[in-house]
Amino acid sequence: VLLNVAQFRPEKNQRELLDLVAALPSHLDWRLSFVGDGPTRPDCERHAAALGLTDRVAFYGWQADPTPFYRTASIAVLTSQRESLPNFLVEAQCAGLPVVSYSVGGACECFHDGVTGHLIPAGDHVRFTSALADLLGQPVRRASMAVAAQAWARDQFAPERQIEAHLALFERLRFR
Repeated sequence: VLLNVAQFRPEKNQRELLDLVAALPSHLDWRLSFVGDGPTRPDCERHAAALGLTDRVAFYGWQADPTPFYRTASIAVLTSQRESLPNFLVEAQCAGLPVVSYSVGGACECFHDGVTGHLIPAGDHVRFTSALADLLGQPVRRASMAVAAQAWARDQFAPERQIEAHLALFERLRFR
């Protein structure tokens, strides 16, 4: 199961994600779960139907607690065109999901490329679908990345570490 948790807005680019999964090799078994709502959701639902993906793509709408979706997913996918620090990628890795994401904004700060997931230049459809196919077709590699993702995210984004980083930043700024 591929997972995308995000608001449906133009910059989140879920429509392009639908095009990408439609291009995956037909022998791969996959499902895509969208968790979120917003103005572009109806268009994405129509686009999924037009691509013949209604049996593989599910739209679950806004969820107060997306934790159950993280637990049943295998890979976190993000095709945003603009991001600051995507909470989705942090949450997904804390739940043990490897990531395939476009390299936009702070996405590159959220995971360790090649170890906890794949960072793809924005708009590179060939590399994105190749990375997805690689993880879908190699469960041992996917499991290894999942373990690494969980350990890395829990270390990098532990509350204690974040507090220390903010305090150190405040200290540096104080002496300027």
